[in-house]
Amino acid sequence: MIILLLNFVFYGQNLKEMKPIKFNKVETNFSDEFVSKYNSEESLEACRKIWATKGYDHLTDEERETLKFCDEFEGNPWTKKFQGCSWYCGGQVDTINSNIPYDFTKNIHDNDYGTPWIADINNEKNWIEYVFSPISSRIEDIIIVNGYVRKDDLFETYSRVKKIKLYIENKPIAYLTLEDTNEEQVFRFEPIGHIKDENYEPIKNTTWSIKFEIIEIYKGKNDKIAISEIYFDGDGHE
Repeated sequence: MIILLLNFVFYGQNLKEMKPIKFNKVETNFSDEFVSKYNSEESLEACRKIWATKGYDHLTDEERETLKFCDEFEGNPWTKKFQGCSWYCGGQVDTINSNIPYDFTKNIHDNDYGTPWIADINNEKNWIEYVFSPISSRIEDIIIVNGYVRKDDLFETYSRVKKIKLYIENKPIAYLTLEDTNEEQVFRFEPIGHIKDENYEPIKNTTWSIKFEIIEIYKGKNDKIAISEIYFDGDGHE
């Protein structure tokens, strides 16, 4: 038996409308000076000296300011910040499919708010599908960063998503209604995915999928739609 969604039962096209349960601020609109200094050799050298000699609780204001220009994981200013163990400790995305070229498709799930998935609003349908490993942890939160959030002017230039039709295993489940904001938008579900036995092995050894089909948009200045990230959260240890 596979349980892909608990407590959400829908028939035909009478799908439930879901709104975000919370919003998380995303800092993206960095100055050119900040971008040029971020993870530069000079900045990293200064940061390594601090990391080698100080704990974070004992830093001066000047040292804290220095550390703003460094990421110990060697990311860029738009990289999603490391949050310790999460759903991704046990979550496994096998493949991501879309109706647009792969060069854009990979951007939807690269932990980088500065590299969006982009599609043409004139396409008949635009969609993204995530395919998960049979042993992947189940999902409780779907997090969407709507629009091209790298800069405020890009957010206004590109169209943003207003409504998504959500499919699980190619069955329509709900409509997700998004706000026109560059914040993370969190949608919460009962666990989605394969249940496991007492040895934490999946009951059925098959992949499973979640598909996002764009139904409505907030119109921007050009004919392109952008989504910066779609990623997931949950226990991650089941």
